Amino acid sequence: MFDMSSYHGTEIAGELPKSAAGGGGGDVEAAAFSSTSRPPTKRVTPTEFLKKGGGTGGTTRRDAIEKAVAVREGKTDDDKTRAPPPAGAFVQRSNPPNTELRRLYERGDLPLSILHGVKRRLQWTIEVTRLDL
Repeated sequence: MFDMSSYHGTEIAGELPKSAAGGGGGDVEAAAFSSTSRPPTKRVTPTEFLKKGGGTGGTTRRDAIEKAVAVREGKTDDDKTRAPPPAGAFVQRSNPPNTELRRLYERGDLPLSILHGVKRRLQWTIEVTRLDL
């Protein structure tokens, strides 16, 4: 027969420790495995998830944990945690008053065109030396 004594740490063959035999480990109440004895788990909505920089990072320092909770709940007035103001890239800009250059360009009197790129600039359509001023 197979000897189990070396696997259970006992010297007597055929005898198992109390914890392995299922007894002697203490009485366990059946309510410990019941779902009615514990409150239900709270369902987390997506707005309650941690955001970048909102966790504690594994620290146990009380001041760092309090700051992380304040950031998460939006109760901080720290400049680093505030969102930057909107850039206004899609806000309609005001139309400047008509200048002499604009009037002549729209009328077609000037031999130049506007290059629209990263930086707007003017490009002459004829050589500057051939201009009749």
